[in-house]
Amino acid sequence: VRWRARVQDAPMLNVVLPILLAATLAFLLTLAPKLRGFSRRDNHHTREWQAKLEGWQKRSTWAHQNSLETLPLFIGAVICAHLGNPGSSIAAGLAYGYVGLRGLYAYFYISDRGNARSLAWMASMMVILALYVLALVGPS
Repeated sequence: VRWRARVQDAPMLNVVLPILLAATLAFLLTLAPKLRGFSRRDNHHTREWQAKLEGWQKRSTWAHQNSLETLPLFIGAVICAHLGNPGSSIAAGLAYGYVGLRGLYAYFYISDRGNARSLAWMASMMVILALYVLALVGPS
């Protein structure tokens, strides 16, 4: 109960935490391939090492790159939505929903499920659009 009261009193948590989670997911996707077969020597030529990857390791790298491509749009959307609707539970729900969808996207990408991956990507982009619309509409 105490923690719940603190969350309600700290609206910035619903801005900062989803952004941190989305950024952390992006960097975990680049770390995962390195857990198998990455050496100090490879660290001097990381791009060449990545170009030689195959299978799930290559797909994880691609998921990482796509996550970095969408991250600035998401960060802007979360900030705008919360500026337009301070303390909005809808904005918070959408922001956490995006993180969940990006987690699904990464899972589908790594496990080579193209159609499901595309649906998760589209849904995550719709969440970003919804956050921007929420920012424009203002408090309800």
